[in-house]
Amino acid sequence: MTRFFLAVFFAAVCAGCSASLPFISHKKSPAEKNLKEMALAYSSSDCLKVHELYEKFSAEKPDSALREKAYYYEGRCYEKEETADKAISIYKIAAELYPRNQVFPYRIALIYNATGFYDKALPLFQKVIDKNYEMEESLAGAARASRGLGKLKQAAEYYEAAVSVSGGNAGLIAEYAGCLSEAARFGEARAVIEKGIELKDSPEWAVMAAGTFAAEGRFDDASASMDIALSRENSREYRMSRAFYDFWAGKKNSAMAAAEKELSAAPRDPLAAFLKGMILRSEGNTAEGNRYLRISACGGKFLYDISSRMSSEPMPPVKELCE
Repeated sequence: MTRFFLAVFFAAVCAGCSASLPFISHKKSPAEKNLKEMALAYSSSDCLKVHELYEKFSAEKPDSALREKAYYYEGRCYEKEETADKAISIYKIAAELYPRNQVFPYRIALIYNATGFYDKALPLFQKVIDKNYEMEESLAGAARASRGLGKLKQAAEYYEAAVSVSGGNAGLIAEYAGCLSEAARFGEARAVIEKGIELKDSPEWAVMAAGTFAAEGRFDDASASMDIALSRENSREYRMSRAFYDFWAGKKNSAMAAAEKELSAAPRDPLAAFLKGMILRSEGNTAEGNRYLRISACGGKFLYDISSRMSSEPMPPVKELCE
């Protein structure tokens, strides 16, 4: 009874005054306040404010749990500001202090991939994959790093795993197909493209399939794939791609008709002019072919260079030719 009475008495006396008792105080420390403000500033993309608060926060000598969150906000802001070296520096410190937290090596790996340091990115992605962290993006990151290093077989394996984990990511499927094409595994690439078509019926899949057929020298099949793309989107780019495939398939009449149709709509169309110039020269009409190659040369450095090489006459400088 005595114990019960004392407990009731204590509760009655202290009702409403817990904030004044240091051993049960809920008052936030300056570091906690700064961290809360930092989180709000980060969520509103105010990285200047994040940096200012981080300096104040650090001066408070906060405990480890608070610093872990602050490192993340500071690092992510450096990423947004595209100061990769600063982001990596702070993430490396955090990774050493908090080895169980995979977000820090993961962020470093993403930065290394984005800046082309694939040899540094790959082992970090492999580490976070072993910890089952952010599996879709980590597997995709490992695939991209492997591909960047020319390890196409390994890259394809990572892409396959990433696509499986994603449950249907059209962008990843397209990358996977591109990787297989790069490895000259064209039949497998088309099988992956079919999965993409099932997910999203887009003309881009037919364009990718056309590219795989063209790489195998199957230009008739490439043209047929472009017909599928054109049935979904009748764009100039697709029309010209089909016309070039027709030319390489030996269908000069079809290719010429396509080029002339584009030129009737835009007489200075550089791609159409280049195609017509090639066809004319292949038929022995060198002078007229050169004339169209000169029109093509005004379509940018690449077309200028290739048109110059194909023309049997010296190509005037761009400034003289295209003004």
